[in-house]
Amino acid sequence: MQTEVPAFDVSLISEQVEAFYGSYSYLETIYAILGAVEKLINRLPDEIEGVSEEEAAAWVRDLDAFWDRFRWYVEASEAGEDADEVEELVTPGLFEGEYDKMELEDGPSWPDIQTPWRLFNRLARSGSESAVSTATDAAFEEVLEGFWNDVASNLADELAGRDEANVEAEKAIDEAKKNSTDFPPDVVSMADPSSPPDDDDDERRSIAPLLLGIGAILLMTSKRR
Repeated sequence: MQTEVPAFDVSLISEQVEAFYGSYSYLETIYAILGAVEKLINRLPDEIEGVSEEEAAAWVRDLDAFWDRFRWYVEASEAGEDADEVEELVTPGLFEGEYDKMELEDGPSWPDIQTPWRLFNRLARSGSESAVSTATDAAFEEVLEGFWNDVASNLADELAGRDEANVEAEKAIDEAKKNSTDFPPDVVSMADPSSPPDDDDDERRSIAPLLLGIGAILLMTSKRR
């Protein structure tokens, strides 16, 4: 019986992603991050087994609610007329946990960039059969590595075929690659699954998205502005 499970430090991760965007605040960076988040949440199962029906239903409900918000971010990034407007629409919820500008009744009490990592943590703690293959610190580090590699790859795709070199964008790609191996200390650690989860003190809020019209999730890496 496993006595400890891996856990992401969601605050460290969100701070690193926000700092990365703060250093390279371009449309391409937003697209690259959203594309990496899409791949990240696609790694989560659609349902979980081996835990109570109530716990499984709550986890799936929260995953579905995040998918709805994520689609809103995608469509908002397309609806914005310029970089400033896209930033005004997308970043308050994603990086600051301020959802009043979104067409949602409510949002979680944390920056939404934390939500996928929180869902991974809850999956590992649940003891679900779905978590068996990922419930190691090495597997969690692989997930984090993959996220930053996806950010770097998406940025490279955004720049492909352009006539002029973009020095700042190349720096961003290099930093994303560096982040894929140079993790903050203890960003992944082993924890007692019976200890309180990182969102235990946060009031769970009902999510009722009123979307701008949800279509298929756009492929970020094919966007061009």
